[in-house]
This record gives sequence, C-alpha cells and structure tokens, in this order.
Amino acid sequence: PRGAMADWLEDDDDVDDRQFEHKQRERDLDRLERTMMTLGYADGVSAGQEAAAQASFDEGYRQGLENIRADEVRLRSMVATVVEFYGQHGAALGQPSSLTGMVFRGEPQLSGEEVVRRLDSAVRGGADTGADPVWRRLLGIGETEDPARATFSKQQLDVAISGMLTG
Repeated sequence: PRGAMADWLEDDDDVDDRQFEHKQRERDLDRLERTMMTLGYADGVSAGQEAAAQASFDEGYRQGLENIRADEVRLRSMVATVVEFYGQHGAALGQPSSLTGMVFRGEPQLSGEEVVRRLDSAVRGGADTGADPVWRRLLGIGETEDPARATFSKQQLDVAISGMLTG
C-alpha cells in the first residue's frame, strides 16, 4: 500500500509541476508579448517622427532651392541686360562698352568684395547691397572665403560673367 500511495503522490506532483510550468510559460509569453508590443509601438512612433521630419526637411530644402534659383535667374537676367545694353550703347553714352570695363574703371585688379559691390551697383542701378550671397555664388567666391581677400582681374571677371550668362 505504501508503494501505491507513493505512486499516487508522485503522479500528483508531476501534474502540479506541469501545471506550474504551463502557467509560468503563459506568464512569460504574456510578458514577452507586452514587451514586443511596447517595442513595436516605440519603433512605430520613432519611424513616424523620422518620416515627418524628413518630409519637412525635403519641403524646406525644395523651397529654399526655389528661392535661391529665382534670385540667381533674376540676377543673371539683369547681368545679361546690362551687358547687352552697354555693349550696344556704352560708347554713345560715354561709358565703357562692357560690364567688366564699368566694374574695373581702368584698375588692373580688384578684391572680390569690391567686384561684388561694383557689380551690384552697376546691375541694380546704384543700390549697394554689399556682398550678396548670390553674387558670391555666381562669381565662385566660397561661402567661407573672405571676399576682401579674393582678387579678380578683368579676364577673370569676363570669364565669370560669361559663365553667368551661359550657366
């Protein structure tokens, strides 16, 4: 009888162990599912924020480029007009017959800053706006370069103006 009793207790222990293990696995799976849902939610929020930020950046970049391009196109057309006008009528008006001649006024070399100032004055009718970033870009003066240290000869300016009109 003692052996039968021991078998019965052992069978009962096996059932309890299996039920305990089953419940433990269910709890572990529930915990894992909650963790995965939390991580999935966090990843989704992060991906959504990245997508929104990227879309906003792309739109701002596009608008900025449109503004820069519009300024460049406007300035290029003004340069073309001045070049054409003084090429045809400069001598009759007692003025140099080229934009380069108007800018240099007989000087062999000028600083980039002075070239920008004089170009701006000639093209925009005397309005001195300083070292305009569009002029700097069109003349190839780097963003970090000091325009006062960059120097231009008449030939360099002719090449730059030609590039503006064909570029």
